[in-house]
Amino acid sequence: HDLDEVVASPASLWKRPWYVKERELLDPTEDVDWDLLQRYDRRLNAQVQRTFSMYPNLWPRYQQASANRAAVLAQKSGAQDPGFSLAHQALRLGTDGVKTLVGMMTYGFTGITDSKYWAKTPEQRGVPKWTGSPEEASRLLQAALTYFGSPFNGFALLDSVWRSKLILTHTTTGAKKWTYSSSNPLPPEEDSLRFVYEDVPRGYAELHKNYEGADAGKAVIPTKDMYLVVMANAESKEVAKTAPSLIAQDLSNSTGVGRPHDIIKTGLFNFLRALGDYQLLGFASHQADFCNNAAAAVLTGVAESSRQNLFVINPETFYIGQFALATDLPLAPTKPIDAGIWSFCHTCGKCADTCPPQAISFDKEPSYDIPLTDGLPSTFHCPGPKHFWSNLVACNIYRQEVGCCNVCY
Repeated sequence: HDLDEVVASPASLWKRPWYVKERELLDPTEDVDWDLLQRYDRRLNAQVQRTFSMYPNLWPRYQQASANRAAVLAQKSGAQDPGFSLAHQALRLGTDGVKTLVGMMTYGFTGITDSKYWAKTPEQRGVPKWTGSPEEASRLLQAALTYFGSPFNGFALLDSVWRSKLILTHTTTGAKKWTYSSSNPLPPEEDSLRFVYEDVPRGYAELHKNYEGADAGKAVIPTKDMYLVVMANAESKEVAKTAPSLIAQDLSNSTGVGRPHDIIKTGLFNFLRALGDYQLLGFASHQADFCNNAAAAVLTGVAESSRQNLFVINPETFYIGQFALATDLPLAPTKPIDAGIWSFCHTCGKCADTCPPQAISFDKEPSYDIPLTDGLPSTFHCPGPKHFWSNLVACNIYRQEVGCCNVCY
């Protein structure tokens, strides 16, 4: 079939099993208190030094674990422990080589940074831009993304709910090396990277280097209609089953084993340029996305919420590498799904049983109430969902202590 047939056929969108039901927009199977939910600041999450230093009884343990992590990994590799054999090391190094080649084409908030790699727009080629209905555009994008390596996709209009509650305020920039104090709980704005809205025709970023040597400043999302593109590529079940291992650890990295984010986003960037000079905004890198990836996957029907605070896709694949970008190509929103996954998580609990640091909740029912950590607020969670709340500080300290984990992935 050619692409014109794909665009014309409603069957071109992602086909799901018969038992997967669609729900209404913004109505996932997990309950959400939309009045409580607000834009989250990623500088508060459990993958930055700032958060660990907030908890006085856990901070020394984290410092020691971080200082020893490289030595722990070296010891396991030297002893060729299970998951760290010479073959695992070779596969990991081979993947690093692929990532290096892909990374030679640098990518920023507005796409590929070097214009010599840009596809020509229709105007530059002397042809009219592509036009079609939002439904046709969604089918076309689904076909293109599948071709680039992302068969599981969802779409959303960035309306007032998304903009006021689901788009993040900041990335982790500035907080990775920041030490918490009551007088300076967060790094200053000049050392942070924030997402803002402006009445401009095209998004842009104003960046400078901060004290960490990272890009700080602002990334601008236009206030005009913009559409979220949620992408997810299938990943290796066999690699995931090797956890904890060098190659399973790579599943959690944005360009790791089986997770070709850079290939997908550069392909999509040039596809949209060649289609009609449409924008594609977002860093699409770990801890720098402008929205919570799990929430984006759940609300666009790519997956359902899960007990371990990630998401679970229905049985076409065991695990997905997921990220989101924004475009001004009008798209038809996709709806949340009910595949029975979230209800199954209520009674299963295997991820909690197998979690080495016991960081995943054993609760029988989800709750809006976020448990304290070390007697203090758990800033690494965003209030709003009725959730099973994991102790992500305990999770990440353990990962540092043993080198890697990913057992629950």
